[in-house]
Amino acid sequence: MKLLESIEDYLRFLQFEQGVSKTTYKSYHAYLFHFHKWLIENGYPSPELKDYNTTTLRRYFYYVSGKGLRPRSIYGYMVPLRSYGAFLVEHGVLTENPASSIKLPKKDAAIRRETSEEEILAMWNAVTKQRNQYRAVMQKAVLAVLIYTGLRRAEVCDLKLTDADLADGWLLVRSGKGSKSRKVPLCTEAIDALAMWLGIRPADCQHDYLFSVDRSRRLYYTGIRSIVEEVKHLAGLADKTHICPHSLRHSCASRLMRNGASLHEVMTWLGHTQISTTQRYLHTNEMELKSTASFASLAPQAKENNATRPPQGEERQARYRRVTR
Repeated sequence: MKLLESIEDYLRFLQFEQGVSKTTYKSYHAYLFHFHKWLIENGYPSPELKDYNTTTLRRYFYYVSGKGLRPRSIYGYMVPLRSYGAFLVEHGVLTENPASSIKLPKKDAAIRRETSEEEILAMWNAVTKQRNQYRAVMQKAVLAVLIYTGLRRAEVCDLKLTDADLADGWLLVRSGKGSKSRKVPLCTEAIDALAMWLGIRPADCQHDYLFSVDRSRRLYYTGIRSIVEEVKHLAGLADKTHICPHSLRHSCASRLMRNGASLHEVMTWLGHTQISTTQRYLHTNEMELKSTASFASLAPQAKENNATRPPQGEERQARYRRVTR
């Protein structure tokens, strides 16, 4: 059996039986096809299923490891191959998984750099520099969703008109990761930006998606990235490579945490299935940490100052209410 046919069977299994997200499907598709292409370029002109073995996988692992990638990036290449092997074993094609014996390096933590509030405000204000009024209003609405709700790119793309309840201030996310739906609250700025967009969105659109490039075309995944890049340029932030749609999601989560939202609230808001994923967004503000230094002091004056300090939980909840009302 040709290896490519078997890989395509596995991808169909992921798509139709496992119901993986579009992002996961695209990722697995890319990595598995990369392995297939590598085989062709390295002595296997017409790869067969038998070429998916521990020897070739180990050679491929050495090749990927030699590219100077971080451990988590190496995982990105190898995990789909390991999952593919498990699929073959589960369906009786192989008796054991050839990839399971390859020891991967310890996975490092992701480097997450959030977009600062100053950078976000600069982008928000820069949209007005856009000469095309239709595009300016649409861009501001897309930015509002990214900045104030922290939705994933794919989730923004898949929003339908009926998913935006501006009267009650909610967005219904039907296509969340893992096909799980959730409701995300909207702040005043987001409601206003979306209301302006709906006021000029073509009434005769040939689709029911919330964001439209024109009457016939909805906004796609790459279009959101293009919007962020264009607004970065208008804001004079073109050289800030850390600013991207996902960094805006990261900033939204961090802002919620700083302003008093609980870990469970942020987990629900972002659509995470595991609390450990949400914990990545926990930060300790250095200035806040420094202000607690007096808590360790035995001096009478320090104790008096601490006695007048508002309870941190109440303080955070008050700030959170101001941000989300």
